Amino acid sequence: MQKTRFTTLIDSSQKKIWQWLRLSWQWLSCLIISALLGFFCATIITGTLAQVGEWDILGAGATFLFAEIVSWSVYSRNLQQLQVRSGSPKPLIFFLMEVLNSFKLGLTFNLFLEAFRIAS
Repeated sequence: MQKTRFTTLIDSSQKKIWQWLRLSWQWLSCLIISALLGFFCATIITGTLAQVGEWDILGAGATFLFAEIVSWSVYSRNLQQLQVRSGSPKPLIFFLMEVLNSFKLGLTFNLFLEAFRIAS
């Protein structure tokens, strides 16, 4: 690939973001924010789909499918082998996987709380 201004800008911004995320408290804050965002999205999903009444099964299926795809991608054997072989301790793909897993955690936790609230 050629070394254009755009690719240089993308590379430098990616390095700056990665350097910012290397600090543990910033890493942890991003994970907490994604879990809270998942909690909020589950509240939106259950609130809007419960109002319609006909979309409950479809929403539950889509949420279940999302959770299973994220679990499969995070806990797959190929990703764990790649993590062992990589030189850096936490590349960007692992950070994105942890953020998705944290989002899924907030989503499923809120769905459990909604089920207890409704008493079903």
